[in-house]
Amino acid sequence: MGIFHQLTWCAQRQKRRDYTPNVSQLEGDRRIKGLWDILFWDASPLGPKRRTVAILVVMVGILTFFLPLISTQPPVLHRSHWSPFDIVRQMYLGHLPQPICERCNEPIVRSCLALPFVVTLIYGLMLFALVVAWLRKSTTLAWTGILGVSLSLGTYMFRGGTNFATKWEFEWTFYGQPQSLDPSSKGPVLYGWLSFALLAVMFLFVLIAIRENIDKSNSTGTGQ
Repeated sequence: MGIFHQLTWCAQRQKRRDYTPNVSQLEGDRRIKGLWDILFWDASPLGPKRRTVAILVVMVGILTFFLPLISTQPPVLHRSHWSPFDIVRQMYLGHLPQPICERCNEPIVRSCLALPFVVTLIYGLMLFALVVAWLRKSTTLAWTGILGVSLSLGTYMFRGGTNFATKWEFEWTFYGQPQSLDPSSKGPVLYGWLSFALLAVMFLFVLIAIRENIDKSNSTGTGQ
């Protein structure tokens, strides 16, 4: 009987040795899984925690639509600080220069063209991200964030350490389209804080999509 117990103990010890590397290998696989795995459809759906965080980030992004993150020098309509909502509203009321198009005399049409196309597209991506987060599509959320980050970085040029150089679309919104293709000479439109906020929101979408351990840590804590 003593020999039998000794053989059983040796077999169990050997089994533990064989099992330990497998656990380490699984943990290594989890660590290796990252951005590229998420982008190419090897992703877990958003869990409750990541989905909630993503929806909150969308809400913060939409909040920037109502914050005065744009400044004009000199002031336009006796104000120097504007939110995207203020621009759209004043364009709807006809107080800002009307864009040039066939139906721009209609308030709805010209208000849709009030903001630069890329800025409007980024806000559209936020609304799309809200739907994606609700459907728990982590891969689509990652691609949405990457597209938003690339649009932000490709559109805005850093200036003065705190703001980004204005684009022609913003200048045309406040000062009207010039006769030539040159930027307006009436003054710059600084929207660096808006661009920084949009960039941060889009980057957070990517981060939420690839950090699957947020949901796993939550489920582990619940199980304990």
